[in-house]
Amino acid sequence: MNYEVGKWGSGGSGGSGGSGEFQLKTPTPQHPNTPTPQHPNTLTPQHPNTQHPNTLTFNPLNERFIP
Repeated sequence: MNYEVGKWGSGGSGGSGGSGEFQLKTPTPQHPNTPTPQHPNTLTPQHPNTQHPNTLTFNPLNERFIP
């Protein structure tokens, strides 16, 4: 009885090891692959796209409308 419990416990430990290797391989490309393009892709075009065109659009419109 004691032998069976010990053998079972050892087997379960082995499975945990496999999960660790699989998890390390998944979060590696998913971590830098998602926050890398999503961070600069949303803040980069949204920041200059809202502040840049807002000032450039008003400038040419004001100068064109006055003359």
